[in-house]
Amino acid sequence: MKKESSNSESSKPGGTSFFWKLWGSYALLTLASAILIALLINRFFSNTANAALRAELSTIGELAASMASSNPQGLWTGALQARLAEVSEDTNTTADIVLASGEVKMASQQGSVLPEDPLDLPEFWNARSKGKGESEYILENGERYIYVIMPILVQSDKIGYVRIGSSTKEMLAQSRELNSKVAIGASGAAFLSLLVGFFIARSATQPLSQVESACRRIAEGELSLRIDLDRKDEFGMVARSVNALADSSENQLTQLGLQRNRLALLLQLLQDSVVAIDRRGKVIFLNAAAASLFEVDESEAEGKLFEDVMRVEPIRKLVQDGFSENKRFEFETSWGEKESLRYVSIFVAPLSRSLMEKSGRLVVIRDVTESRRFEALRRDFASNVSHELKTPVAAITTLVDALETGADEDAAARHEFLGRIRIQNGRLLRLIEELLAISRLETDTSMISLRRMDLRSVMEVASETFNTMAALRGIRFETKCPLQPLFVEGDQKSLEVVVNSLVDNAFKYTGENGNIQLSLNEEGDNHCIRVQDTGIGIASRHLERIFERFYRIDVSRSRERGGSGLGLSIVKHLTVAHGGTVSVESEQGKGSLFAVSLPKAKEV
Repeated sequence: MKKESSNSESSKPGGTSFFWKLWGSYALLTLASAILIALLINRFFSNTANAALRAELSTIGELAASMASSNPQGLWTGALQARLAEVSEDTNTTADIVLASGEVKMASQQGSVLPEDPLDLPEFWNARSKGKGESEYILENGERYIYVIMPILVQSDKIGYVRIGSSTKEMLAQSRELNSKVAIGASGAAFLSLLVGFFIARSATQPLSQVESACRRIAEGELSLRIDLDRKDEFGMVARSVNALADSSENQLTQLGLQRNRLALLLQLLQDSVVAIDRRGKVIFLNAAAASLFEVDESEAEGKLFEDVMRVEPIRKLVQDGFSENKRFEFETSWGEKESLRYVSIFVAPLSRSLMEKSGRLVVIRDVTESRRFEALRRDFASNVSHELKTPVAAITTLVDALETGADEDAAARHEFLGRIRIQNGRLLRLIEELLAISRLETDTSMISLRRMDLRSVMEVASETFNTMAALRGIRFETKCPLQPLFVEGDQKSLEVVVNSLVDNAFKYTGENGNIQLSLNEEGDNHCIRVQDTGIGIASRHLERIFERFYRIDVSRSRERGGSGLGLSIVKHLTVAHGGTVSVESEQGKGSLFAVSLPKAKEV
């Protein structure tokens, strides 16, 4: 199990964006606070300095007004002006004296110059009405002056006014110096705050980054990954929850994987063709049986349109027509030529959970060709048995009727009719015996007693049986056997039936001057009996069904030769019961070759 280290950090932007957002927000807040505090301090000190300057000017103004009130004569002698000049010089201020008549008795050469009628100025009006006036002036050089006007009272009469002023240049210089110190202090405090905030944000977001990285990797498929975060806080709780979720997901996916593998194996082993189609009509899965039916490679078919993969037109059209209806349906169809006709049963079901939702389809195609063929064989078997039994029974009934109507009075006719009855009766008995033999072979093979035997004995019996027939029909019959014994585990009588049936068929379909060869050879782990003739041969379209019950190539010719259509079927059943195989090769007009291959007996 892999663990996500607590020192690991996400390399992707998504893993660190929260840190930068957190620390960036904190940094902006810190800088804004520092600037705001610096501005407030600057404003406070500016207001304080301004108020202090005004208070100082007011004090000097009151002192000057008091001096003038105590010695009003000094206004005219010049003594008061001299004294105010000394005070102004000591306090770095300006002083102006204006009489109540508007006459300027003293005018400073610095600052704002008084007009011809200074009493019209608002500050003088305030001093006259309120007992004090204030004003500010900005000179052409940009220098700012603050003035305070105080009345000169003599026995409650205002005889004049004292204007005391001062430049703010020195105050502004002190304010700038103070602002600089405040800015440096605020910057230092902000830097320290940002540095501390950086480490706090890093410490707070590092576990979150670790959890995010682990969650992303788990989502990408690393289900064995676990978060190694030993904390007691909420981050630790989240890490433990993610680990528990990963455990549960890994277990569920493991189970789903096992189920999917079992299902895939089951689908691959199914003989039915299974195809899954998405809602766009593209193949998303098909098993080996479907790939074989469609004659395509499984990997190449996936992702292609169903209509491009399915090459059988009837199936393609029916499935496409069914796509318009979001429901289950089942149908059967067939295609191919008459001799190679194939039947399939097709089941189509929607792959959606809701009938209202457009979905894909699951198509199951079952090849029922063999089933239909067996049904046809059962019908043919019933029909053939009925016909084969009816023919001799009808013949016997006709002959008996003839005897009953007077034919028995003629000895020659009676003898002929009885002979025919005996022939038809023998034919009926052979048919019944053959049917019983096939039935026993299909239901119980214990009737065959296998023992170690030499196949040459079967060849000798066949040779003795058919040599006379060959001479009578003018057919050259040849038997070839090796000198050494060829042993198999077999039943003597059953193998005699096999060989005699094949040779008898060869005689039935080989004309005069024809050749029939019966041979026995050793081939690998098997011994092979071959019956080859130069008869009429068999068309290729019949070879696949030649060993079926009651199957005849030419019905009329078979009945002329006394064939029931069961001989080759019995040959096949007996051969299979011995663990062997039977095959045929033939060309119409050139003859046939039947081969029976039997496994060798174990060495004693």
